[in-house]
Parts: sequence; C-alpha cells; structure tokens
Amino acid sequence: QSGQYSATLSITDNVNASPHLISISGTASPVSNDDDLNPELSTGLLGNYPNPFNPETTIRYSLKESGPVTLEIYNLKGQMIRRLENSVKSAGEHSMVWDGKDANGRDLGSGVYFYKLNCGTYSSSKKMIMLK
Repeated sequence: QSGQYSATLSITDNVNASPHLISISGTASPVSNDDDLNPELSTGLLGNYPNPFNPETTIRYSLKESGPVTLEIYNLKGQMIRRLENSVKSAGEHSMVWDGKDANGRDLGSGVYFYKLNCGTYSSSKKMIMLK
C-alpha cells in the first residue's frame, strides 16, 4: 500500500551483547502492471556455445511466437547432415545440443559446420567449428 513507513531494526552482536539500533524509513508507491520490465521477445538465432567445440555444442534460439521450427546442421558443401528440430515450439528461448554426429549416428570429423533455423518467414544460419 502507498504511504510513509518507518521501523527500527535492533541488532545484537555476540561480543558486547548490547543492541545496535538502526532507524529505517521510506515512502511506498504503487507500481503499474503496464511497466515494460521484460524486453519484448524476438525470433532469432542466438548462437552456439562453446565454439569451437568438441564433442558437442549447445545451439540457442528465441521465438517471438509459437510456431513450427526446423533446426538443421549443414557441412561446407551445403549438404544437410542432421535435422535437430522439426516441431512446433512455444514462444521464448530454446536450446538444442548437437553431439557432432550425422543423421545416422556416425561421428563427424573436425571442420566448419553451419546450423540453420527456420521459423515461419524467419531464416538464419551461423557457422561453428568442431575441433577434435
């Protein structure tokens, strides 16, 4: 509730056993629920960590609104080697771990790879490096 408030805080230490008095006072005022304390979500590919990585990396992305999402891994030749995500996701931040394996579960070698996020009309890709 709005108004003026005051109180006295009494602290007693174990050595002197005499209280130390602290006066506290202040004014309280209402806060609107319309305050924009949380930044607005946007759809975006946030990056991966660690990068370079061995043997796995976490890819992060955010969605402004729920919708179908695909997250795919590509090699330098532009060939898709693994689809990590192909589902409907809710708005907010998400992450997926890539274990450095292809769609058949085979370990891939060191090199540059790309990951691509598609969600509605949004599409973005970034580079990552696997070092073994």
